Formats: sequence, structure tokens, C-alpha cells
Amino acid sequence: MSKIALFPGTFDPITLGHMDLIKRGLNIFDKIIIGVSTAEGKNPLLNLDNRVSLIKDVYADNNKVSVKIISGLLVEFLKKNNVCAVIRGLRNPMDAAYEHEMLGMNRALYDQYETVFLFPGDNVRYISSSRVREILHLGGDVSLFVSPEVNNRIK
Repeated sequence: MSKIALFPGTFDPITLGHMDLIKRGLNIFDKIIIGVSTAEGKNPLLNLDNRVSLIKDVYADNNKVSVKIISGLLVEFLKKNNVCAVIRGLRNPMDAAYEHEMLGMNRALYDQYETVFLFPGDNVRYISSSRVREILHLGGDVSLFVSPEVNNRIK
């Protein structure tokens, strides 16, 4: 049986930091589902269809990566999709505190999965979708932080 992990997030937009974590995750898991959140309660730059489409473009040639929409509880998605682990990235202590709280809540609801925390490479550790959106909003160049496919589509 293949080991399937979920990498959930809003991916608004997907960055080189996200891609680094997916690459690292594929060293551990057979397949990764990129779970794109509907981002309820947030005000995303890109709508859900655009976020999903961008990620599919980036991973079009990789049959170990799939993209699915997550709406509702994360734990329900895990159950329905035979996921054994959730991948989460840690860039700094603030990320760790947030992820620790989320882990506790999700495990209280469903404890039949593992969470794997990965650290992005030093060259992408500082990248966040929030900062990319801020740079875009101010008319800046984000080509250092996203793949060429993403950069071309969000210009």
C-alpha cells in the first residue's frame, strides 16, 4: 500500500517554499496530495479555481503529486482520502506555535494520522505567500519567490 501524505494550505499563490517542502516530502512519501483550502474567512488574492489551476500547471508532469480542494474539516478529508500523514512546514518559532495548537485540535478530533514537520531549505525559508501577495500588491517583481509558471500567470 502506498503512503499518501497531504500538504494542506491556501497556496495563494504557491511559492518556491511550498515547492521545496513538496520535494522533501516526496523523499518520504509515495504520493502527496496538495490540499487547497477554500480559504473561508480569508481574502485571497487568487480565487480557488486559479490557485488549483496554477498548482496543476506546476506539477503537470509529476504523477506523484495531485491537487484536491479541501472544504470542511481537515480530519474528514484525511479519512476520505486514505491519508497517513499531514506535511507542515516550519520556518520559524511562530509557525511552530501555530502548528502545535492545530495539531492538538486535529488529533482530538481524529488521531489516526501523523504530522510530519519539515524545514524548508535555507534559500527559501523566508518566503511566504503573504509577503508575495504584498509585493504583488505594491507592483513589485516576485520572480525570485515563485516558479516561472506561477510568475507568468500572476503578472
